[in-house]
Amino acid sequence: MRNGLWVLVASALVGGGACATGLIADEDAGTDSSVLMDGAQNSDAGTKDTGTSDVIHPGDAGCMSPTVLCGTACVNEQTDPNHCGNCTTVCSAADAGDPGDAGTITAVCSSGTCQIECDGGLSQCGEQCFNENTDPNNCGNCGVGCDGGLCNQGSCCPPGNVICSGTCTDTTGDNNNCGSCGHVCDAGSCISSTCTVSTTYKVGNYTLFTGKSSHSPDFLLGSQLTLTKAAKLIDFGVISISTGQDVTMALYTDSGGAPDTLVAYTTSTALTGSDQQLAPNTNASLSAGNYWIMAVYNNTASVGYDTSITTAQVDYISFTYGGTLPTTFPTPTIYDGQRFNYYLVVE
Repeated sequence: MRNGLWVLVASALVGGGACATGLIADEDAGTDSSVLMDGAQNSDAGTKDTGTSDVIHPGDAGCMSPTVLCGTACVNEQTDPNHCGNCTTVCSAADAGDPGDAGTITAVCSSGTCQIECDGGLSQCGEQCFNENTDPNNCGNCGVGCDGGLCNQGSCCPPGNVICSGTCTDTTGDNNNCGSCGHVCDAGSCISSTCTVSTTYKVGNYTLFTGKSSHSPDFLLGSQLTLTKAAKLIDFGVISISTGQDVTMALYTDSGGAPDTLVAYTTSTALTGSDQQLAPNTNASLSAGNYWIMAVYNNTASVGYDTSITTAQVDYISFTYGGTLPTTFPTPTIYDGQRFNYYLVVE
């Protein structure tokens, strides 16, 4: 109020007994003891007092600490995700992870900095949220990648596998999930993602030779055979003459006319003096080409053999029976002129 003064009168006015709390004394009236409500017209002064300078608008008194004024609202810039660190920064969870992940991503403001909270099964990895049960780049833990494979319940599937009923599955050769999950091969086998009804056949020296070999123990020894087309390994075959000795058979790839990489092998099996078929440790898929079929015995043993082809090559190494077969065949000793009754059963 012009030349005015806020007056708070806590007691009754002398003589009048009226409470003056909230009334404003007007010094412009001189000795006049009249009082005016704030903003009322002063007839003595001849002008209207609007009281503009006395009005305390919302916010004029400031915001209580720790809030600050942003527009017409008092906000805490340390914790408010819509005014984080300043009046204009809005925190967003849009870039905090894969929207398809199960769980909730929440944008929060902490100490004036935008952050995220990962809930409902998501884990925070850096500035993003991920489902470590399914994310192939954070599988089971932050930063664990699956190298092109899928993440299944926090463990990586081999590349090329799909997840069928919660299990990593190779649909190229699974009879219960052939080509896709749940596609069962009612007959035959799943080969290259296709249910194929096929018959088995033999490759190698599967007809009994007239000769009888004398194989010394502790030598991994054998000959080359050729697959003219791709096939699946079903069994190893040996036609034995003697009985009682134990044999382990193995199949190696060929490199430059010599055994190279181990493909499959059998467990130790006793000879029965007959045509025997031995199950491999794996039904490996074999491409067309040359392979080496080898055998090792624990004691002197005899199988059918032939010497009619003088160029037939035999490769061997010294190898103690019962040991771990070499995954890469060492440089072999070579001689010519013998073939043995070793073969493969494939389909």
